[in-house]
Amino acid sequence: MPFDKTGRNNSRDGTHRIRKGTSLNMIQAGNTEGISDFVRFVLEIDKLKGVLRKVKPMGEDRYENTAEHSWQIALFALSLSQVVEISVDVNRVIAMLLAHDLGEIDAGDKFVFAQDG
Repeated sequence: MPFDKTGRNNSRDGTHRIRKGTSLNMIQAGNTEGISDFVRFVLEIDKLKGVLRKVKPMGEDRYENTAEHSWQIALFALSLSQVVEISVDVNRVIAMLLAHDLGEIDAGDKFVFAQDG
């Protein structure tokens, strides 16, 4: 087993096991560009927390941010898929829901019912 009781990696080959038969080399010499791109991406999507939407959460006196909206709608889809039989790829739906508001980082929230956008 690659992890001991404390959760530390004790594998001999320096890899972390994700699932049986799958390994991910966490440190590859000279391959830091991928990690840098990943960190930049995470920092960019973190900006969704600062994009205020035009609606307030039920029972709240504040406006929700886009990150809250994306999280809630993705969790809604996941939960709904557990109780309703639908023939769609739920992982794809969740991925689309998580990505659908990324443009708001630069454009802000646009109210769908506004006459002037």
